[in-house]
Amino acid sequence: MLTATQKKYWKISANHAFCIVTLVSGLLLLIIQAQIEKQPQSLPVSAKAQISGQEIELEVAQTAQQQSMGLMYRGELSQTRGMLYTIDPPRPVKVSMQNMRFPVDVVYLQNGQIAAIQVEAQPCDAIACPTYSSKATVDQMIQLRSGATATLGLEVGDRVPIQFL
Repeated sequence: MLTATQKKYWKISANHAFCIVTLVSGLLLLIIQAQIEKQPQSLPVSAKAQISGQEIELEVAQTAQQQSMGLMYRGELSQTRGMLYTIDPPRPVKVSMQNMRFPVDVVYLQNGQIAAIQVEAQPCDAIACPTYSSKATVDQMIQLRSGATATLGLEVGDRVPIQFL
């Protein structure tokens, strides 16, 4: 038979154990969620662009979540691949390179014509990363592997025909 003091001790110990288990479980869930969020997205190729005689396969980020994630956490991007973003409504846009693993060239389009190009936007692991602005109103944006705009000879004013598959 337990004394009143022993019962009080066991009750306190059980409460402490419950709190510790709850705290540890919560921390584990946060760690798991953080790791899941660090997984890159892989979208199907659903468009292509014909640029300087070369076909560029485009993954199309359609939803706000897909656009927010973009190319984050991805290890690489081939020279013949890119990601297309539709900007609706058309407006000036800013690109953050937070959680990117490689630099990209950003091609800003308005009505299929290049309005601006950002060359070699650099990856950033900081909390506050620089942004790269189109400055002009755009309705689409394509991210390509760094150096692709020079290789393809892209310039402001060029037309970039995009075909959705």
